[in-house]
This record gives sequence, C-alpha cells and structure tokens, in this order.
Amino acid sequence: MPRRVRPMASILLAALLVACGGRGGPPAGERPTRPVAALRGTPTGESVTRSIGPPGGTVTSADGRLSLIVPAGALAADTPISIQPITNTAASGVGGAWRLGPGGRTFARPVQLVFRYTGADLAGRSAANLGVAFQDPQGVWQAVRGVTLDTSAGTLTVATDHFSDWALFESLRLDPASGRVKVGQSIALRVLVCVQQPDTGSLLTPLLPECRPIRDDDDIVLGTVAVNGVAGGNGAVGTVRRQRAVLTYTAPARKPRANPVAVSVEAEPLLAPLIGKPPKVLLVSHIRVEDDLVQVHVTGTFRAVGARMPIQVNVLADVRDRFEADLWLSLKPGGSGSYVTGIRNTSSTETNVRIAPFMAGGICGFNVHGDYEHRTLDSGSFLGATDAGHYTFQLTGTVTSPSATVSYRTDTGCAPQTYPGRTRRAATPVIPVDLSRLQQPGDAYTFRDTFTDLTVWEYHFERR
Repeated sequence: MPRRVRPMASILLAALLVACGGRGGPPAGERPTRPVAALRGTPTGESVTRSIGPPGGTVTSADGRLSLIVPAGALAADTPISIQPITNTAASGVGGAWRLGPGGRTFARPVQLVFRYTGADLAGRSAANLGVAFQDPQGVWQAVRGVTLDTSAGTLTVATDHFSDWALFESLRLDPASGRVKVGQSIALRVLVCVQQPDTGSLLTPLLPECRPIRDDDDIVLGTVAVNGVAGGNGAVGTVRRQRAVLTYTAPARKPRANPVAVSVEAEPLLAPLIGKPPKVLLVSHIRVEDDLVQVHVTGTFRAVGARMPIQVNVLADVRDRFEADLWLSLKPGGSGSYVTGIRNTSSTETNVRIAPFMAGGICGFNVHGDYEHRTLDSGSFLGATDAGHYTFQLTGTVTSPSATVSYRTDTGCAPQTYPGRTRRAATPVIPVDLSRLQQPGDAYTFRDTFTDLTVWEYHFERR
C-alpha cells in the first residue's frame, strides 16, 4: 500500500560551492531551499514574429514545440507577437525555454500556450511529472497549476494573461537518473522534490533552486517499486526495495539479458490538478549491470588561499571545497569499461572574503548578489589507461557566478559598477589513480596535486 514518506536523513548535497562574498548564507552542508532568482535565458535559435489583432490568431515557434493561441478580443489593435527560443535556467528544467514578446504584455482575455513534449523529454519520466513554469519579474521560476495534459497528442496546455519566459520542468526526480553497478552489488536511488509544497488552492508555487531530498514535512505519497515492470524485481533482473524515499537496487548474480534495467517507483504528482483525480507518476532510473569491475571511492578536497573570484572584480577569498565519487575500474587490459558514478558535492567553506590589497585604497565597498558561486560536478570520464592498474580520469560540471557590485572611490565620492553573473562549464585537473596500491577492500592512499604553495588539490582513494 502506498504511504506517505518520512525520510530519516538527507543525502549529500548536489553542488560544490566556491564562496563569492561575505554575506550570510545557509549553514555549512546545506543548500538554499527558499525561492531564489535564476539567470535569464539566452537566445538559442530563430525568433518567430507575427502580427495579431482583434480577430486573434496563432504563433508557433520555429522548432514547433510551442504554440501561442490568441482568442478574439484579447488584443485591441494589431500587435507583433514573438516567440524566441532560449536556454532553460530552471534548476529542474526539461528541454529548452521560450521568451514571449513583447515582454510584460497583458491581454484582455487569457491566451493559451500549448507545449509539445518529445520522447527525449520523457527519458526516465512520466508525462504526468512534467509541469509548466514562467520566470517572474524577480527572476524566480513559478510553477503554474491548472495545466491540461493530453498524452495522446503529447501536449501540455496552460492559460495566461501575460508574457514572460516559459519552460517545462519536472516536479519529482529519481536520482541518479542512470547509473552502473557490479553484479551482486547494490546502488541507492533517492526520490527528490524540485518544487515547493503548493498551498491548497494556490495557482502558483515556486520551483526550488535545486531538487532536494524529501523531508518529514513533505506531503508526498510513494507506491510500488519495480524492476523492468516487475514489482520488487526478481533473480533475473535484480531486486529493489524501498525504505521511505530511498530505493535500493541489488543487481543479479549475472548480467541480465536486457541491460540496462529500469528501476521505478510510483508517486502521486506533487502538482496534482485542482479538480479531478491525478494520474500516477512513474519515476525511472536506468541502471546498467557490469562485471569484472573494482569499486574505488575517491574523496577530493580543493584548498585555495586568496582565490580570485571568476567574476573578476578583485574580490578574494580563502576557500575549501569537497566532493566524492565512485570509480568502477575494469580489470581488463586498457581499462575498457571503466566509468565514474555517484558524484556527490558538498558546500564550500569560506573565510576572509576581501578586496585584493592593491585595490583596497580605491574601493569603498562591494556586494555580491548571491550567497555563493555554485560549482556543480555532474559527470566524469576516463581519459585512458596504460594497463589494467593505472588510470586517468576527469570530472566536469557547471560554474554559475552571481553578479556583483563594486563601489570605486572617485574625486566626487563612491561610484558603483555592477558586473553581470555568468554560467560556464569547468573541469577538475586530470586525476591519476593507481589500482596496484589498492589490492584489497579497505586499502587506501592519498594523492596531492600542488599547483602553487597556495592552491592544492588532494584526493583520497579507498577500495570498497
């Protein structure tokens, strides 16, 4: 029988943070769960514009994914209406996003937005888990209730009376969405929530800045767990059990014929319709079962003294960051089949955030518009192996810097200048691992990679 989950503990947080200012933020090891402003999306394709007047009309994006239907009487005069594809900056966003113009335009009658989802959008998701959100003037993504789902047409339809940036998102997530595990071994999967608990009868609710583990006060119902559609699984495809919001999949003794397997859990949608019975949501993770692998756990620590923030406004800080990952190393020559999984990030610590000494006399003060710079490691790859015992790998992720304002001292007083935030991809240094030093479970060693006396990466490897 489905029951409401009350998890005992939260998981390690999914972001490696580098401090970017001296303002107070969440406690160490926690990420913000209150609504926060996201960066505005940037154009990714061709804009489509059509003039629509009092009789109404329809505009469809160049990619065919979004149609805007304006009813008769919504506009008093001919108006150029545009749809511009942009990047989706919602933390739980699915696919791209669209900017409707002219910005801030309102209508005498509600217009309809028809979103068309694809098979790629549904990878590991149920259509009932998709939602529609817009970015409000403060930059916060707001989920809209009252969305109509048509699974036969593959559409989500919502009514609105204003223009802004719009996107699809997922309200619940099974994490990781894909992974690998050795025959006979287990992997933990966690149900995450990506939107604030909606108030009863409310038409809007903010998206969370990052999907988080389910808490005791979350009103979320989980149901049957299965492997390849078999409740609880079996000896051929592996088994799965659930304790509150954590699923544990145990691989079979041999690789299954259908590989990867689909591990799933049923859930009631978080943004259920305001009226009517909600459809079930199926959250899915695809797990590949491997053999001839050795598991090595790596914990990485980065220390920097006087690190210059990427926003390049002469703000310095002493930082210490930490991440963990599981390496699955092949015993076959050349390391074929090795991979990285289970990447977990923790919050950075910061001390002595300051202006660079050579600029101190010329600056009145500074303010960073965000508690941290977010550096999230999300993937990893092996670059090669000289033999079955020596490997090199690298982890990559996304760095998001907040904007900042610096007040420069002038003859007439202090003149503020604002520097915009940005998002970019980044990677760790290439990291070597020597399996010959990890012969038995419990064996461990530490490797230090020193760039300067002030900047050090340190990695601790342990065979599991």
